[in-house]
Amino acid sequence: MGNKQTIFTDEQLDAYQDCTFFTRKEILRLHGRYHEMAPHIVPMDYTKEPDVTIPIQLIINMPELKENPFKEQIVKTFSEDGEGNLSFNDFVDMFSVLSEMAPRELKAIYAFKIYALFTFGSERQRLDWHTIRQVHVRSGLANLGCCNLSNCCAQIAELVGT
Repeated sequence: MGNKQTIFTDEQLDAYQDCTFFTRKEILRLHGRYHEMAPHIVPMDYTKEPDVTIPIQLIINMPELKENPFKEQIVKTFSEDGEGNLSFNDFVDMFSVLSEMAPRELKAIYAFKIYALFTFGSERQRLDWHTIRQVHVRSGLANLGCCNLSNCCAQIAELVGT
């Protein structure tokens, strides 16, 4: 009674809920998983917003990513430092986009970012129309509901920032 540990403030949890597709319970569960990967690095109390990241080597060994051939590119795409070291915010963003609740269009944007990182080694390099067309055709993203390939490519290029 009265010994309840506070991981986040109500305001922090509200902000996570507003920016993701998760409930409070799911956010707390994600924190538990994040903490379990590196308990010596990740504090249980996030009310003071600690500046903590978990190295890519720990993230890519999660069951959800372990067998994925794009695991490193996925993690690097979501890491603020671009090297794959994830803060809790990065971690939540990654799982939010990969969740079933995320809209297909958002998933498509990140699919192209991941593909660009895989193909070019750096998201900073620009995707060209030919590459977008190849990914569009090969990945089945043609089913996004775009009017035609040119329109879809233009929308994707605009969203990805090319």
